[in-house]
Amino acid sequence: MFTRTHTPARPAVPPTQATSFAALFMGSLMLAMRGVMSHRMLRLASLALLAPLGLMGLMPAATFAASPSTTATRSAAASVHISLAYDAAAALTPGMAFTYSLSVTNAGPGVARNTWVALPLDANVVVDDFSSGDSGIFVQSLDASAINIKFGDLNPNTTAPVTISAHVMATAPQTLALDSRATATWDDGNAGNTVVSNNLVIGAGATTATAGPAQTLQVVADGPVDAGTTLTINGSFYGSKEGVSFWINTPAGISIAADSLGQSDSALQGNVIALDAPGYSDGDGMLTYTLNTSGLPSGTYSLVGHGLTSGVEGVASFTIK
Repeated sequence: MFTRTHTPARPAVPPTQATSFAALFMGSLMLAMRGVMSHRMLRLASLALLAPLGLMGLMPAATFAASPSTTATRSAAASVHISLAYDAAAALTPGMAFTYSLSVTNAGPGVARNTWVALPLDANVVVDDFSSGDSGIFVQSLDASAINIKFGDLNPNTTAPVTISAHVMATAPQTLALDSRATATWDDGNAGNTVVSNNLVIGAGATTATAGPAQTLQVVADGPVDAGTTLTINGSFYGSKEGVSFWINTPAGISIAADSLGQSDSALQGNVIALDAPGYSDGDGMLTYTLNTSGLPSGTYSLVGHGLTSGVEGVASFTIK
């Protein structure tokens, strides 16, 4: 007949006792090595081996807990936006210098890793210089068709601006519209991260194209409409998923928030009782906005859509019968 015996669990060794055992062990070891090592060498060896053991006995248990994981932060989606603007001393003409101001913003919450921006160049534009306040941001490649900029990793709630100096070639046509839109790519654990900037159109020479941020919003309507008609308004020049706020200039010269229409009196003299109604462009920078014209007196109005990231403003005119 077999008899099962129970061996009690060995109690945990207190930290101070563990340190004492280590000291006794090192004492024996040093005695054994005394004949082959100098006193200085023995002291260095004892410090190197005993220090970690002593710290283990003195440090609180919380110190040995695993550090908080950053996996969630690394896998969280970044929210990247690009804005593109230009500056020149006067209306552009062939041979004249100007600058592109390009900024990339990560609104978080994840890190935008390995961020790149490509800016196509018109055949009549030559890049002269590049500047950035961050030495980690630099031009990776430049040719006649595009400039590619490496921004690296962008932390949440970070904006990285750069300046690109350029000029219009002296041989450029006298009538010219420079059409520029940048594209950014990055990695945040999700595949296929790409956004575009606002579409910047710069008029050069004798062209009639608008030089600056103002663009034309398209109203899907033929001629004047009756009050109460819901108008669809499009714009293709904003940045990817950019927020756009709206206001309306009335025939009487009063500006009101777009979502307050129908909430003012018939002469549009009432107070604006709500904030601007925001719209959002899609991933290609296309905005589609619907406007309810209920309660509007007859006359001609202008709707203004202001890009909250790029600062670009689009304007649409419509008439109520």
